[in-house]
Amino acid sequence: MESRLYALNDQRDRGMNTSSQPRDLLTDKSKAALAKIEEWANGDTKAESKPSAGAPKVGDVQQGYRFKGGNPADRNSWERVN
Repeated sequence: MESRLYALNDQRDRGMNTSSQPRDLLTDKSKAALAKIEEWANGDTKAESKPSAGAPKVGDVQQGYRFKGGNPADRNSWERVN
């Protein structure tokens, strides 16, 4: 991703025919997300993701399914409530 960002910056600079300090292509939120991805890719254990505030807890029921634990995005982590 980083190389693609450099290429986009270079393309913009050539297209605008400018060498002045251009605006950043990434927002602060995007930069923070990219930093987390880079930490994870480098094997940094501090980058382990914590459950977000909106993550379901074991036993929570959402839209007719009970969360069993694990990855909320994995359908095997849910069971249908009768």
